[in-house]
Amino acid sequence: MTAADTLLSVKGLTKHFTLHGDIYSKLAGEKTQVLKAVDGIDFHIRRGETLGLVGESGCGKSTTARLVTRLIEPTAGEVTLKGEDLLAFSRGRMKEARKEVQLVFQDPYSSLNPRKTIMHILDPELVIGDEPVSALDVSIQAQILNLFRELQKEFGLTYLFIAHDLSVIRHISDRVAVMYVGKIVETGPAAALFDEPLHPYTKALLAAVPEADPTKPAPRLTLQGEVSTPIDPPPGCRLCGRCPRESAVCAEIAPPLVDVGDGRQVACHNL
Repeated sequence: MTAADTLLSVKGLTKHFTLHGDIYSKLAGEKTQVLKAVDGIDFHIRRGETLGLVGESGCGKSTTARLVTRLIEPTAGEVTLKGEDLLAFSRGRMKEARKEVQLVFQDPYSSLNPRKTIMHILDPELVIGDEPVSALDVSIQAQILNLFRELQKEFGLTYLFIAHDLSVIRHISDRVAVMYVGKIVETGPAAALFDEPLHPYTKALLAAVPEADPTKPAPRLTLQGEVSTPIDPPPGCRLCGRCPRESAVCAEIAPPLVDVGDGRQVACHNL
């Protein structure tokens, strides 16, 4: 892959929100808390492909979409669009860039001006869909997903497609990034990732998908406990306390996202 092949590149992207307590908390001398919504993620999207970003609600997917479009400013990190530093764009240049990068909101009626026609807003190179079909009936979802594919072929579009529905991600994506509590834990070609997940969290997600056959047994839970909190998380792996592979190092050091071959990356100490 060359730099010319990459439309969007994200490195170390971070968004931390400081939580200010009420006056009683301050008088009691309680420490200010930090919510690490997105905590140092890396990914790239090649021209003409679809990257699916999947994870449970609250893992940081929508925050990532808003950071990439600069609807909110990151705490740290790099966002490169067509080789240019997006975070260094002036207000005027960013206004032009938003014609190239368009965000499809989960609820467009609360986000877009209905008086603006499509000719005012929808000629982009990169389309970021934030749960764009989650509110639709299943029969309509398939039609809309097929329409996304047709538009991609006709106009050479590139997609960052955000969803929590694994069947939607599998249908639409060329590559998939799995997110858990502000971190990307696995990326890879969609077919390989769904056929042979490597990270314990990815395995648990796929195991939890219900089967259409009622005669098949219910999926066996592979993770215990509740989803970790992004508020002042411990220094180690976000999956600590839930993972069947957990070892001593997991609680102390956050595993980096490392290349394991065949275009796949995994953040786990104990593969």
